[in-house]
Amino acid sequence: MQEGYGSQEYIAAKLGMNCQTCAPKANLALLSLYPVEKIETSRTFNSNPGIITLPSGQKVLVNDLWLMYAWKHCYTENPIDQGHNIEDWIAEDKELGEKDLIYILENDTNPHAGNIDDIILSGDFNSCSHLDWTDPSLHYGYGPVDFPISRLALSNGFADCFREANPDEKLRPEGTWAVIYGHLHNCRIDFTYHRGPSLRTVSSKIIRTAPQIDDIWPSDHAAVFTIFEIKKNKND
Repeated sequence: MQEGYGSQEYIAAKLGMNCQTCAPKANLALLSLYPVEKIETSRTFNSNPGIITLPSGQKVLVNDLWLMYAWKHCYTENPIDQGHNIEDWIAEDKELGEKDLIYILENDTNPHAGNIDDIILSGDFNSCSHLDWTDPSLHYGYGPVDFPISRLALSNGFADCFREANPDEKLRPEGTWAVIYGHLHNCRIDFTYHRGPSLRTVSSKIIRTAPQIDDIWPSDHAAVFTIFEIKKNKND
């Protein structure tokens, strides 16, 4: 969960799940059916890492994160068709959100990789993906756009679960922002990435409308729902 701000422990209790969060009213939270071993971080607003032990004994490092957004980016209130310079988007991502992700990888992820089987990074990246912005016809005439944060994730060995399951961005453009607003519905800024030999993406979809949950949608972001298959050993 991102921007939980007091709801996470209540929701976890109702679901009968373990909850890892740095404070009851903190931004980030991990909810898990299985035990979570907390990894300490000095960047608790951006990073909430923990190691989840599965019933098989396999350990998965899961980090729920939130990256800083660029002021001039396509998901601000400034409409996309007002003559943006894509170089501004790239430069501000490098200055802001990319620095957050570099810190998370160097301090809260890679140092622990030797003790676990797989890694999942998931949350609000506040940046789009270069895998989506490949053709000007998809995004108001802009594209291709080489967004640096998604590039950084892939260069560190992570796979974008949604694009693994739905590789054709023209058939499945979709977006996670902004569900409760009337614009920018094809901006995907919330992601689940994975790395490691034991997890295989079975399916991944974006849940964004009230009919899908039979209720009022509770967030300005859509939910990213990914199902993994777990290999118990190399022969599975």
